Amino acid sequence: MDRPDALRDQVGVVKVGAPDRAIETLCDEIDEAIAVGSMDVKFRVQTRHFREHGGEVGRAESKRHGNPEAAAKIAGLDSLLRPEDSVLVLIDHQPYQLTNLNSHDPHMAVNNATGLAKAAKAFSVPTILTSVLADQGGLIFPQITDVFPGQEVIDRMLINTWEDQKVVDAVKKTGRKQLIIAGLFTEICVAMPAIQAAGEGWHVTVITDACGGVSVEAHEVAIQRMIAAGCNMMTWMALACEWQRDYTRAETLPALIELLKDHMAGSGMAYLWEQQLLNTPVPSEG
Repeated sequence: MDRPDALRDQVGVVKVGAPDRAIETLCDEIDEAIAVGSMDVKFRVQTRHFREHGGEVGRAESKRHGNPEAAAKIAGLDSLLRPEDSVLVLIDHQPYQLTNLNSHDPHMAVNNATGLAKAAKAFSVPTILTSVLADQGGLIFPQITDVFPGQEVIDRMLINTWEDQKVVDAVKKTGRKQLIIAGLFTEICVAMPAIQAAGEGWHVTVITDACGGVSVEAHEVAIQRMIAAGCNMMTWMALACEWQRDYTRAETLPALIELLKDHMAGSGMAYLWEQQLLNTPVPSEG
């Protein structure tokens, strides 16, 4: 095994509970390998993140392994999201941000955020809408606000939503502790509130495909950073299915099917085709 591959393996091994000295030594070796050009760009991004957060991850993991209550928040049946315990915050889905979205196709970003909003409404999950400097950056996408007609959009001056007391008060008023966040940009307006709220004891889930960053790297590094802080990552349809949980829950199943048809393209078309086949009479013989 050559040295760069060995370093890759060490990054995965040394993170959990590693002393800071071991982390510093490994980082020196990584820097040396990068200097001679023996590591690819993607791994350079990963190692840069590791240098910045490795010690934090190690301490967090050690604490978690010694704390069953903390571990229970991220595993087991109780860690799954429930509509009656969830609250959704949609952050800065605005035209200004969309124009510099480079991690996702803009059409998909709007589609996924709208699907998420509709899922929240279908499952009666309280949803807070917030924008930043709307007079300059534009109003929240109408595809989202149309789901909640007449609802106030909280416009902020603060970049970090979780420092805006009006937003925090609106979330706390719901009495829910499963905090779900999506917005633009992932690395700024999503990462900051997610990391702060997680540190304050909220069970934070970020819906990654209803977010987006100024680059693929920015989006992916932000996700790594939030995971290191204890946040959970999901996609919007996975969340909707987790809220549904059981196909016998007839009160929400029709809305879930409509979401498939309107926002899941292939799955939605497959469902319609299935219904067509099932409802086509079998030709009689003779």
